[in-house]
Amino acid sequence: MFYFLAYIERIFVYTNEKRGMNSMHQGDIVEIIYQDSNGKFSQRYIRIISASGTYVKAYCFTRHKIRTFLKARIFSVKQVKSA
Repeated sequence: MFYFLAYIERIFVYTNEKRGMNSMHQGDIVEIIYQDSNGKFSQRYIRIISASGTYVKAYCFTRHKIRTFLKARIFSVKQVKSA
């Protein structure tokens, strides 16, 4: 069920030009649905450190580490707390 919902969300997000992607600012805490290079989906809460054209560097509360996320693999963004 989760994969189906993530797929539907992916279609919706892409057709709406990745809404939320442009509103990520340093210090914001956001919830994302992310697909890794193996195709596995995960839900993560992250604190934005920087966001470039292709990547988002953030502290991942799931892994308890600073991680780099490829924007093309972020399917959904929901702001939890603004900086």
